[in-house]
Amino acid sequence: MLDARIAEIDIAVTELLALRKTLTDTHQRADDCTDDEPVTVCAIIEGTDPQVTASTP
Repeated sequence: MLDARIAEIDIAVTELLALRKTLTDTHQRADDCTDDEPVTVCAIIEGTDPQVTASTP
């Protein structure tokens, strides 16, 4: 039982570390953005993802 719980925690930690890397990479891209060279940080949040906007009523 403890081994199963430890395995679940290991999976959660791995997923959180991957999420952290994605967010820090995104943050870096946003920091590198200039007015002359805008960057899309998140198409879903910014409303520019065609898959999301096409399915929105």
